Order: sequence, then C-alpha cells, then structure tokens
Amino acid sequence: MTPKRKKPFVAMLVFACQVQVQGGQCDGTQMNKASFSDDVVGVESLLSLGHDPNAPAPPGMDCCGMRPLHCAGIGNATRSAKVLIDAKADVNATSTGPVFSALHSAAYWCSPGVAELLLRAGAFVDARNQESRTPLIEAANSGCAAVVAILVRWGADVEAADAPDGRRAMHWAAERGSTETMQALLRADASPCSPIHRAGCTGCVGSTPLHRAAHKGKVEAVRLLLEHCDVDSIDSY
Repeated sequence: MTPKRKKPFVAMLVFACQVQVQGGQCDGTQMNKASFSDDVVGVESLLSLGHDPNAPAPPGMDCCGMRPLHCAGIGNATRSAKVLIDAKADVNATSTGPVFSALHSAAYWCSPGVAELLLRAGAFVDARNQESRTPLIEAANSGCAAVVAILVRWGADVEAADAPDGRRAMHWAAERGSTETMQALLRADASPCSPIHRAGCTGCVGSTPLHRAAHKGKVEAVRLLLEHCDVDSIDSY
C-alpha cells in the first residue's frame, strides 16, 4: 500500500482555517462577518463609517488573517463581493497567514458567482497560495466543477502543479472521485495520464491520476480514466 505523506505544518494551518468556517460563519471583523453572510446593508453601513474593505482580521481573531473578500468567497456572497469590489477592495490581496487569495477561497468553497466577479475585476487566475496551489487546483480538490469551468474559461493553467507534491488539478479531482470535475478538465485539454515527478510527494512519485483514483477506491473516476490511460502504467513504487 502506498504510504501516506505526512502533512507539513502549513497544510495543518490551512486545514484548521477550513474547519473554522465549516460551522457556517466567517470569524473576524464585523466587515468579515457581514461579507460572509451577504449582508449588503451591513457592508455598506460599515464602509460609510470608514471601515477598510481590505482590512484583515487581527491576529487571534481568526486563524488566517482573512479579509472581507475572502469571507465573501467562502459564502458565495455575490452581492457583498460586488459592493466590496466597487469600494476598491483589492481582489488580489492575500490572507496574512497561511497565504491565499479570495479567489482561492471562492474556488475551494465552490462559490462560482464570487469567482466570476473576482476574475472580472482582475483577480490573478493562476495565483499561488502558501502550498503553491492555484485556484484551479483548489476547485478540483473540493470537486467544484462549476468553478473549474469558470477558471479554465479565464485561461487557468490546467497543468499547474502544487508543491512539494507536484499534483495537478486532474490528480486532485481523481483522488476525490469527482468525475464531473474531471470531465470539465478534460474538456480544457488537461492531461488525464501525466505522472507526478516531484520527490516531495512521498509514496506517489510517478503516480498518474489513474493511480490516485485507484488508490482511493474511486471506481467511477477509474472507469473514466481507463478511457484515456494505460491500465498497466507503473509508478515509481
């Protein structure tokens, strides 16, 4: 059996940040909370009082130092995102730690409306977070075909790899068994059979998306990939 890679500390921080908002809220400033809940009246009121649309949550208030647009991305809060963008919120501003953009938030939390608004306002489609993942990789990781389709329409690099693993969006989608996401990537000419080359991926160097899907027991993903890949391909282990 392929050994599991130990997660680096930064990955654990990202996971903690994801868990924090799974309870249905975005902790932090009043602006962050209003942005997450799509409370347009609240956002506009805070802006009229001089609140900064770019201000991150102070240390200790949330685990990631998220800004209002991050929270709008988590909640697919399109109305508050538009108000923030109109108020000159920086669509490429990152959280203070771990580092990720609002587009990463929208991609991971499957918020297609906010993703589209951010891209129209100039968000970097291939921005990298602290794990060197692009928004496309995060969308594939969460199985969000809707955001994947938006990102590839805006020219996202379908072969971008993260670090230190070297996994591409197709690897992540295959591991999750998200055939809808995989189909969206295939339509964008993503390679279904590319192996992982980076040595940082302990136990998975040489693995193709087919290897990853098989290892995770994702039967439908395996069936889809067998239409494109060699059933007898061998990884480095």
